[in-house]
This record gives sequence, structure tokens and C-alpha cells, in this order.
Amino acid sequence: MIAHVAEAGEGSGRVVLQMGPQLSDVAVQAAMQVARSFRSEVEGFYTDGDMLIDLAAFSFAREISIGGAIKGPLDTTALLRRQHRAAAAIARRAAAVAHAAGVPFKSNVRQQDSAAVLAEACAQNGPWNMVALGEPFYAHDAVKLREMFASVWGTTGFVVTGPKARSISGPVVAVIEDAERFAPMLRTADHLAKAIGTSMRVVLVAQGADQVVELESHARIILKDEGYANLPMVTVSHGGAPAIGKALRAAHAGFVVAHYDGLAVPSEGDETLLGENLEGPLLLVR
Repeated sequence: MIAHVAEAGEGSGRVVLQMGPQLSDVAVQAAMQVARSFRSEVEGFYTDGDMLIDLAAFSFAREISIGGAIKGPLDTTALLRRQHRAAAAIARRAAAVAHAAGVPFKSNVRQQDSAAVLAEACAQNGPWNMVALGEPFYAHDAVKLREMFASVWGTTGFVVTGPKARSISGPVVAVIEDAERFAPMLRTADHLAKAIGTSMRVVLVAQGADQVVELESHARIILKDEGYANLPMVTVSHGGAPAIGKALRAAHAGFVVAHYDGLAVPSEGDETLLGENLEGPLLLVR
């Protein structure tokens, strides 16, 4: 599937930003730049679940201070108010970034699991959505990511941001593993690079030297046809996600565009989640 987001006002998609207590500034910036690149809008959903409120309602639940003092039973009404204040503060942060980027933005608060909220949001207004996960993603979140790709339809991809992400200002890098996907992924990277005002590069990935040579020969033809004959390009033929991550860091990558369930970001296995070690966001295309 191509990475595409419906334009603002079309009613067939937008950038859906999942917001939570640990909202990443880089993730918010990434969501806004994706929206800018497709002339789209952003709808934020603050999701903190209702498990905390449910647990606080138990008669044995107690509030404990940082110093260890037990203060007594929890006031679930007061706790809910604090959650709503926190959600409002997070939404204001995102709205400020959207205003600076010139992107239409609205927000909602849902006391549900984030995957359920995202699935519902994309089903109601689709199919051309892009989901941006606003909280940092770690390697152990790979299972959660796989579940989201399986359950959240009406979306062409996900934007994830790792804990080491600091900026989106570096070159936009397209990680290509398949010649048939090259042209559409190149156009997606071009959209982002123009919106951000940065350059673009390509990393070719294959399993073995012979395969990467074949992919490179196809790539040079495609680059010439698309008008990018002089685009910087490097190859990775072994080492999996760690080697790909090393190549991206060497390129000082900002935004990275890659295919989900490939060599760079496999859906299963023990590979480290590529996005965890990047200094910028990762757009994963279906």
C-alpha cells in the first residue's frame, strides 16, 4: 500500500495522533510535518485507559506519598479530574505545535485502550489515515506494534518515535528493500523532505551481496526515471536492523521511511526495533 493521507476537508482520512502522559515533542512535530506534506489535518486522541480509575476504586487501594507515607483511600473523582487536566495540558502542547506548523488540529479524550481508540477513529474516517504514536516506542513494544498493524485498519502506515529521537531536521531517508516499492516510497520521502525543508537520501537493503547488487541496478534506473539520478545512495547487505540503524545514523537521518515487516523492521523475531535507536521519527508503510 502507498503511504498517503487524505487532504484536509476530504473526510476520508487525516493524521491520527495518539497522545498520552509521556508525549514526545519529536513525535508531535513528526505528525504535523506528515500532515503538512499531504496538506492534511491532525486529530489527536488522548488515551490513558481506565485501568487506573478501576484500581483506585478498590476499597484496599491507598495513596502513598513519595516519602512512603500512606495518606488513605484514593478519591477517584479527584483522580479523574487530575487526568482530565493532564489531558488538556497535553492537547494544548500539541495544538501549539500544530498552530506553528499551520496545520488544522482538534483533540479528544478517551478513557480506553489506545489500540481500540485508534482502530475506531480510523474506521470512522478512512481509509487514508496515517497514525502517529505520540509516546516513545521501545524494542519491547514490537508486539504492540504488530497488533496495531493487524487491528487498526483504514491507515496506510504508522509513525513511531524512539526514546533517542531528538529532531526531524536531518535528511529524509527512504529504506528500500523491494524494487516494486521504490517509486512510491521515494515520492513519500520527497513529500516529507519538501515539507520539512531538508534533503533526501536512499538506503538499499537486501539479504546478501548478490541481491543488493541487483536491487541497486533497478534503483539507478528508477532514480533516473524519477529525476533523482544524483540522489545519495548506500547499500546494506548483511547485519539486519542493527546494521541498517548504523547506516542511518551515519547518514544523520531525520525522518526515515521504511516498509513494515521487512528486514529493517520485521514483525516477528528478536531484532531490535529499529526506531528505538534512531535520532528521528520512523514512518512505517504497510
